[in-house]
Parts: sequence; C-alpha cells; structure tokens
Amino acid sequence: MSTLISVENLTAYFHGRRVLDDVTLSIQRREIVAVVGDGKSGKSTLLRCLIGAHAEAEGFIEVDGSAPKIWNTREAFLHGVAYVPQGQQLFLSLTVEENLRIAKRQFSTHAFWTLASVYDLLPSLREHRYRSARELTPMQSQMVVLGRALMNNPRVLLVDNLGYGVVAEHAAELYGTFDEIRAQKTAILMTESNIELAVRMADRVVCLREGRINYSS
Repeated sequence: MSTLISVENLTAYFHGRRVLDDVTLSIQRREIVAVVGDGKSGKSTLLRCLIGAHAEAEGFIEVDGSAPKIWNTREAFLHGVAYVPQGQQLFLSLTVEENLRIAKRQFSTHAFWTLASVYDLLPSLREHRYRSARELTPMQSQMVVLGRALMNNPRVLLVDNLGYGVVAEHAAELYGTFDEIRAQKTAILMTESNIELAVRMADRVVCLREGRINYSS
C-alpha cells in the first residue's frame, strides 16, 4: 500500500492552550487507522485540523503528493477529504435524500458513490429517503451523516466517534460498512472512545494522550 495522507509536526491551540503537540502520522491507501484517547486527548481536534476547520494550527498536511501545508475547508474538500462529525449533525428541515444530495460533488462524472450506491451500502436509508431528518432515530441519523460524507467521493474519510449516541450493537453495524468503503481506495481515519471496538475495526491503533501520540500499534 502507498501513503495517501501524511501529517507532520502538527500542533494546534485552543484559546492559547496547546491541544495537539507535534503530531506526526501517515495513513496508507485503503488503511483504517483508529485514534483513541480520553476526552482531553485531542482526537476531535486532530480531525478538525485535517478538514481545515481548526484555525489555530501549524505543521504540514499532505494528500497523495500535494504541497504540504495547513489548509482551509475548501482545500481539504478539493483534495478529497471528507468528514463525518461527532453527533447527528443534519439539516433537520430537509429529508434524508435532500441531506445526501446536498453533498454531491457536481464535477464527479465517474464517481462510485451515488445515491444508488449509498442506498445499497445503507439500505434502510432508501426506505426512509423522503422522511424528515428530524424524525430519524440516532442510528438512522448517523447513517445519513456517513452517507452524506460518501457523496463527496472522498479519498480520505475522517470519522469522529461514529458510535456516539448509538447503542454498541448498532455502532458495530455502522463500522461494518468500512470494508466496502475502503475497497474504493479510500483511507479511513477514525476516532473512537471504545478501545475494544477500535482494536476490532482498525488495521492500526494510535493512542493520543494530552495531544501527543504515546502509542501506535
């Protein structure tokens, strides 16, 4: 496997306090890497830096040979980085299908992930596609958030605690989609508070403690 995304000397601050400290990490094409740690470890901040949504950051991020830099959200999108945020963050006034369509890459003419392929991966969404997002269960909402990210046809998928607010059995079902997702040459960087689940789902586990990597399997 070849390296798809590299992070070098990434340091981030929140109101002047250092929350990531010199993080260096690389992920291979089709690899699933899980980042674990407690609530103050910097897991979510790491993903927000990679998607360009954390302003106070310095270091270098490179995707598939791109110029290494800290980028903004538009640059991350153009480099094929998609983000599944923690919690069921949807447009509640829209239907399931409208939430999915809003993320479609307009310029992708030969994209694998379309409404049809997302519905094949997450078949219960097809059944509820005309339902308002405000009427969904937490599990269904997480499916929509995941499907919406896939509609970007990402090369790198960042997943922040996908099982948040979902019972363990359903979380395992969501993570069960990852093998099919990575079959499209996609690298997945996930955060997870359940270490046992992370070890089971990922090829490699990285432990963050107080913003620093202190273990990598």
